[in-house]
This record gives sequence, C-alpha cells and structure tokens, in this order.
Amino acid sequence: MSPITTELVLRKRGTDTERRLAVRHTPAPDIDKDSDLHDYSAAGYEATIELAPLTAGLWDISLAVGAQGIVKEARLGSGRAEAVTTATTMLVTDEGTAVALYTTKPYGNLTLDVGETRHRVTPRLRVTGAQWSTETPATLVVNGRCTLNGWPLGALTVRAKGAEGAERAVPVEPSSAKGAFTAQVPCATAGEWELTLRLAVEGKEWSVPVPAQPSLKPARWRRFGMPWYAKPLAGRDVLTLRVGRVELLKAARARLKRR
Repeated sequence: MSPITTELVLRKRGTDTERRLAVRHTPAPDIDKDSDLHDYSAAGYEATIELAPLTAGLWDISLAVGAQGIVKEARLGSGRAEAVTTATTMLVTDEGTAVALYTTKPYGNLTLDVGETRHRVTPRLRVTGAQWSTETPATLVVNGRCTLNGWPLGALTVRAKGAEGAERAVPVEPSSAKGAFTAQVPCATAGEWELTLRLAVEGKEWSVPVPAQPSLKPARWRRFGMPWYAKPLAGRDVLTLRVGRVELLKAARARLKRR
C-alpha cells in the first residue's frame, strides 16, 4: 500500500504561484476510531508558514492529500472546531510586512492577505483621549487602542514631532487583551509639538493623529524655579502643543489688563 502524502498548499490568487509545505502529523483523539480499516493514530496535522517569502497579494490555503497516485485538494477553514475563531487576525512582521489571516465569505475558507491588499493597518490604530497627568508635571497621558495581534517590540510609539525634524517618541505597550494602552508623554521641551500614534518598522510607517482635545486646558509647572507652560493650539486637526517658559513681563502685563 503506497504511503499517504499530505501537504499544505499556499496559492497566490490570480497567478500560478504556489508554495507547498510539509505538514507534521499529530494525534487526533477526537476522530471516530471504531473502524478497523484505517489507522487514525496520527490523523491530525500541523504546519508552520514562514511569512517572509510571501509576496504581496492574497494567498489561499488548501490541503493536498495523496494516495495511490491520486491527489485530492481542498480549501481549509470551512470545517472548524467551535473553539477556532473566524475573526480576522493581523500582525506586522519584523520585516515591516502587514499580514492578515481571514476567512472568506460566504464559504469561510482561510486566506492570507500579505501587504494590505484588503486589510489595512491604520484602522487598527486608534487614540481615544489625552489629558494632563495628575501625578507628574509636564506630562500628557495619551489613551488609545491597538488591535493588531503582533508587531516588533518598541515599534509602536506616541511621537511628538517638532520643528526642523526634532522628534520625541514614547514606546506604547498595550495593557490588556483588547489592546488598550496608556502612554505618558513628557512635554518639557520648548517648541511646538504635533502628536501622532505611529508604528514604524524597517522604513515602513503607519500613523494616526492624536486628535485635537477641545476640553484640554493649558498646563503650568515650575522648572528650576521658573514658570513653564504647555497649551494646545486652536484650529488644528492634530493635537499640537506649544511648550515654553513663561515670560514674566508679559504675564504681569496680562494680569494688569485683566484688572
């Protein structure tokens, strides 16, 4: 009796390009073993897909099983255990490639989207608010959510962009399974600073603005005994802060005018 062969097949949609991957056979305790005609001791399988060789496009996933010179191929995904989610999962690799695993409609088969052909990274980046820290002077607390399932360590930051290429970046690490995060952004350097949430990997970049916060008031603190301030600039779609030392003469004149 000829051996049974099993391969995982990745086929790039709309082309003749395919990759065939060997699978590792595993025990399948849930399969009905009442029949004496077949050996089910290793009827399960698993395979590892290396993402780096895959070029941009949609890669449909199938399983090819061969025996006695006959090979049958079937798409994967439509038959699944209840514990297997149909939700789209997405990550950005160390090489800066966005990859999404999703199920097709209406059949529910598995497909890899490489390079944002249909699934975009930026909708998974969101800033939900910003307010001054009540504990640390000159610090803006930025709240948000990143629903990517993975990205390189340190690649996601809240960036403050200043004049002439000046930049400050605070790493973001979500604190919950839903991707929520809180970033503490120091605002003690003089200048005008535009704030964004940015994911940058190997020269590729995705970013969304920290939106203007109408309720955010100016902040004041003392540095080396001198008064400093940070205030949001009006009329901007992106939260932009002007940070500087209070000019005492101007401040005194402003107080006198208010009297």
